[in-house]
Amino acid sequence: MDLWIRSQDGKKISKINEDLIVVGNTIRKLYNDETSFMDLATYAKEERALEVLDEVETLLKPRFMITENKELVQQENGSYYCPPLKEIEIPPQDTIFYEMPKEWL
Repeated sequence: MDLWIRSQDGKKISKINEDLIVVGNTIRKLYNDETSFMDLATYAKEERALEVLDEVETLLKPRFMITENKELVQQENGSYYCPPLKEIEIPPQDTIFYEMPKEWL
């Protein structure tokens, strides 16, 4: 899966294949050498930066959808019943684009 993030100022689009970290109120893309980085977004408070990082994380996790089971199952006595709701995993997309929010919501 590829994750691409557009910076808060809209001037950079970066493929994220390294770590994203929060330093104070700033979200940074940390490069493999761990000394180089690129700032992607800065918010008024660290709390907001962590919320945005949580939002990015949810894009990467598998999601589930609860659906109504419309299949009828015949029981041994010949009657039918509809099994309970079922949960279906929705796999993440191959490529995800995310734009850093510009301000506190």
